[in-house]
Amino acid sequence: MAHIKLTYDELKREKSALQRVALVSPAFIFVALELSTRTNPICAASASMFIGALITLVCRPDLEKKILVGGLMFAGLYFLFYLCVGLLAPHFVLAWNFAALSGVIIVDVPLEEVMFAFTFGTLWSSAYEHINGYRLKNVTRSPD
Repeated sequence: MAHIKLTYDELKREKSALQRVALVSPAFIFVALELSTRTNPICAASASMFIGALITLVCRPDLEKKILVGGLMFAGLYFLFYLCVGLLAPHFVLAWNFAALSGVIIVDVPLEEVMFAFTFGTLWSSAYEHINGYRLKNVTRSPD
């Protein structure tokens, strides 16, 4: 997908308070979950990144497809990587504390690992456009 750089006026309009919140919210949500709940850190991280991606969608709906595809692609790559590590170094994977996880395993990969990868991909895939003020070229803007 091609990108276009927003003009100064467009960028100023785009850099709303909600966008700033979207960029930093995962860190604050993660710390809040870690301090206030007894949830597993991988679940807290996944939840915080998912909420950050949802906030990004609210202020940048043009990135919807990119966020979803980024999450799916990274989850798929991570899944394959995890399988390869399991084959090449099974002792490394077996050292995980599986008792602290849900117990749901997808072809030797814990659900939490796939969930983490998906939410990381959703958040990371739109970071460049979001931070640097780029818009996807084929997206038309609605008048403000």
